[in-house]
Amino acid sequence: MTKQELLAEMKAKEFIGSVEEPKLLEVKPDGAKWYQVNVREVVGKAAIYRNMDFYVVDEGKDTESAYYKDSEPSQSIKAIEII
Repeated sequence: MTKQELLAEMKAKEFIGSVEEPKLLEVKPDGAKWYQVNVREVVGKAAIYRNMDFYVVDEGKDTESAYYKDSEPSQSIKAIEII
């Protein structure tokens, strides 16, 4: 998956309402880039802004690969059932 595909996947998640422009945090010694992106998570009537980190290896090359840092994003807001 490329950087653009990773960002598109984030935007397509049901609980993510918006994805801002990624910010480069660090270039690792092997050339991999560490990015952070701020997203708005929305579940029902609740929302929160949070940061998600990811890495990109060989950015701009045919071998470009992007990876979520630590784990794939999941919904952090608890859905509340209203009776």
